[in-house]
Amino acid sequence: MSDHHHEKPAVQLHDLGDGKAAYRRIFLVFVTLAVLTIIEFLVTPLESAVLLFILAFLKAALVVYFFMHVYRLWREDAH
Repeated sequence: MSDHHHEKPAVQLHDLGDGKAAYRRIFLVFVTLAVLTIIEFLVTPLESAVLLFILAFLKAALVVYFFMHVYRLWREDAH
C-alpha cells in the first residue's frame, strides 16, 4: 500500500507569490489594460483598423497570459 496523500499537487492554485507582489501584478495588468483601452479610444477617429487590431491583440494576449495562467506552462515546477 503506497502513501500518496502527502504528494504535492503538480500545479498550485493561486500561486502568485507573496500577497503584495500578487496585488502589484494585478494592479499593473489592470493599469496596462486601461491604458490600452484609452489608446484605442483615441485612435478610433483615425479609422486605422490595423492599429486597432494590434491594440486589441495586445490586450487579448495580456488577458490570456496573465488571467488564464499561460505563464505557468513554461515553469519547471508546473510539470
